[in-house]
Amino acid sequence: MDTNKRFTLEELSILSGVSPRTIRYYMQKGLMDKPEGATRGSYYLAGHLEQLLLVKRWQAAGLSLERIQEIAGGAPAAVPEPLPKPGDVRVESRIYLAPGVHLCIDAARAGLTPEAVRDLVRRIMEALAGLCPGDPRADPAGSPASLPQDQSGEGGRAGERSQSAEGGQAGG
Repeated sequence: MDTNKRFTLEELSILSGVSPRTIRYYMQKGLMDKPEGATRGSYYLAGHLEQLLLVKRWQAAGLSLERIQEIAGGAPAAVPEPLPKPGDVRVESRIYLAPGVHLCIDAARAGLTPEAVRDLVRRIMEALAGLCPGDPRADPAGSPASLPQDQSGEGGRAGERSQSAEGGQAGG
């Protein structure tokens, strides 16, 4: 893009997909620089367009305008991943550790191999054994391979599985 190209407010609005009113609001809030020039002769440069597109990207990632303003002011710009959209698929493992304690892992997003997940679960189970003494499910001697498995074939319904695996009804 030609960095010397000049844009009117209307052109900047069309290129960015942001209304002129919103552009003015962003300038007022300090989210982007004011135009070059004065009054009717003012114009915008490629840098203004880049600022607008960056604000849009941060908003799409779920950041509030207040957080974007902090980042624009020099705060660290750790941008979260975009929020999932309807129809997005994400595979997560839900591991039952103890009553009321579950671990949810998205190994792909975390960059964990199956071996790393098993090691993580083993370490958590060891730590949990110290917090839940006497709970056989938090036994550090148990390996991740011996963790309760989904026996119902219905995937992830730990509450139902634990009742049937413990051989009892709610009152027994």
